[in-house]
Amino acid sequence: MKANRSQVRLLVVDDDPLATVSEREILEDCGYEVFTASSSEEALALFTQNLFDLLILDQRLPRMSGTELFAKCREHQLSKDFAAIFLTGNYDESAAVEALRLGAVNFLYKPVTRDEFIAVVRRALADCELAREERRLEDDPDKTATLAEIRGQSEALRQTIDLLTQVAPTDTTILLQGQTGTGKGLLARAIHNASPRCKRPFKKINDGDIPDELVESTLFGHKKGAFTGAMYDREGYFHAANGGTLFLDEIGEMPINLQVKLNHVLEDRRLARLGEEVA
Repeated sequence: MKANRSQVRLLVVDDDPLATVSEREILEDCGYEVFTASSSEEALALFTQNLFDLLILDQRLPRMSGTELFAKCREHQLSKDFAAIFLTGNYDESAAVEALRLGAVNFLYKPVTRDEFIAVVRRALADCELAREERRLEDDPDKTATLAEIRGQSEALRQTIDLLTQVAPTDTTILLQGQTGTGKGLLARAIHNASPRCKRPFKKINDGDIPDELVESTLFGHKKGAFTGAMYDREGYFHAANGGTLFLDEIGEMPINLQVKLNHVLEDRRLARLGEEVA
């Protein structure tokens, strides 16, 4: 992620020391904290002592396969907020299917280029962070906020609330402007609660927290094969919020070309996932 990369913790498990050294150097160059293990036993020992954001597993390990190790990690770690990527030098369709069934986000066959490896890791971490944000929003204390409950002494705030009370029941795009910490998220939630969409999903995404190369697929989704590492169809935030409200925070941090695409989507009310045509 863009922020606090030093807090992102990865575990690489591979019995090939050359592969381990190479992967570790690449990941540390990206700013991640990297642990390594050459066996499933060593990996499990590390797992009981640390919380990891991402596992990078070789499928062929001595005494235990990568998928078996991943299943045990799922059992051991109290937090399920971690992702897994599998790397293997041998084609094994059944292992790939099993890994994805267990919740792995990708299954790659060696050799993998440096750029492809970094892209897949970043995408996996972004998916994991977004899933964590989804769960956090479920416990968001602001989700019951109403416009009537928002109080303020200033005339400007009272006028804003009056205007939003009129606009909330309509099906229109609303731009909220203000400095960080001024309550745009609270207002967005209150608008949603005052709208006919209140029983539908409320989705929030901070564009400043997502690597530039991941913003488009995060917002609009992608089809399998749309880019390197896209092994399955993915629903974007626009699809997930369909019929509800999508709150895009810090849109000024979004790359200019995607701001243009976003503007077209808002104007035309039509969108396509990466890899498919606009309907």
